[in-house]
Amino acid sequence: MIYLFFAIIIVGLLLNMVWEKYALYGITYQRSLDRTLVEIDESFRIHIVIENDKPLPLTFFQVRELLPEYVHILDKEGKVIRGSSTFTMMMLPRERVRRTYEARAMKRGRYLFHDVRLSAGDLLGLQVMSSEVSLIQELVVLPKRLEIPAFYDLKGDYYGDISVRRWIAEDPVLTMGFREYTGREPMKSINWLASMRNGNLIVNSYDYTTDNKVFILLNTETSRPFWVDIKKDLIENSVETTRFLAEEFDREGIPYGFDTNASMVGLEGSMERILPGTGTGHLSVVLESLGRVDYTVNVKFESLLWDVVSDFDEYKTIVVVTPRVIEEHVAALLDARRKVMNLIVVTEAVPEFDLPGIEVLVREGGEENAQIPS
Repeated sequence: MIYLFFAIIIVGLLLNMVWEKYALYGITYQRSLDRTLVEIDESFRIHIVIENDKPLPLTFFQVRELLPEYVHILDKEGKVIRGSSTFTMMMLPRERVRRTYEARAMKRGRYLFHDVRLSAGDLLGLQVMSSEVSLIQELVVLPKRLEIPAFYDLKGDYYGDISVRRWIAEDPVLTMGFREYTGREPMKSINWLASMRNGNLIVNSYDYTTDNKVFILLNTETSRPFWVDIKKDLIENSVETTRFLAEEFDREGIPYGFDTNASMVGLEGSMERILPGTGTGHLSVVLESLGRVDYTVNVKFESLLWDVVSDFDEYKTIVVVTPRVIEEHVAALLDARRKVMNLIVVTEAVPEFDLPGIEVLVREGGEENAQIPS
C-alpha cells in the first residue's frame, strides 16, 4: 500500500511538472476595438476571444491587461474601473470564450493597448505560470469643439458692397474681369462667349472666385525655444478651435486644407500636408490628425508658413490658429499677408505686436471678440 501511495505521489509530481510546462500551451488570445476614432467620454467596446485548444482543462486561468492612461473600463453598472482589466475563470478542454466590455477615454490623444499577461495555475495549486501575448491596438481620441462666435461675424453676407469681411463667402455677382483658364477652375466659371472671341478658354474673375480655398495652419509654438514655456492649456484650446473651423468649412462646402508644425504621435516622419477637400472622409482625416497632435514642435512656425504660402498660391485665405503670437512670428505673418488675399489669425491671447492688414480673432478669458483692421 505504501508503495502505491508513493507511486501516486510520484505520478502526480510528474504530471504537475508536465502541466507547468504546457499549461499555457494551445492558449490563444485575440483582442479588437470596435472603433479606432472616438470622442472624449464616448464609450467604445473591447472584444476579446480566448481559446483553449488542448484536451486538458484549466482550473485556474487569469487574464490581466494594463490600460492606457486616461482610458477606463466600465463595469456592468457603468462605474469606472481604473488602472487595469483583470478577470479569472476556469476553461474546459477545446473551449472558446468571448468577452466584450465597454471603455471610455477621458482625454484627447493617441493611445496604445499593449501586451496582455496570461496566467494559469498548476494541478496542485502551488505555482502560477505566466506569459505575455504581444498585441498592439491604437485608439485616437478626438479633441472637443471650441466654438468662436466672432467667426460668424467675419463671414458677412453673400451679397453687399463691402468685400473685406466676406473672406469665406463666394460672390459670383461681383465680376472683376477675365483671365485665361488654368485647368484648376470649375467648368461653370468658363465664359464661353469670351473664349470664342479670344480663341482660348477664358474664365470669369470674381472678387472671390467660386473655387475659393482655405488653408488652416495650426501652430503649437508658444515660446522660442519652444520647450522654454509650453502652454498646454492654450495649445489644447487651439486644437479644439481648429476642429471648429474645419467642421464649419466642411459644413459650408468650402474646400480646406490642413497642416501643423506639431509632432503627430504615431505618424512620425509620415505626416503629409492635407490638401484642400470636403466631405466626411476628408474631415475624418483632419480630425484624426488633431487627435494625434503632441506638444513637441517639429519646425519653426515661420518656416511652415513660408512653405504653405510659396507652394500653394491658389489659396485665397490662410487661417493661422496659434496659442499666442510671439515676436518671431510677426515678420512672417506680415510677409505672408502681402502674398495672399486674406490672412486670419485666431489666437488665445491678445497680440503684443501690431499686425496691420491681418484680421485677428482673439480668445482671452473665455470671451471671444473680433479685431478687424480698418
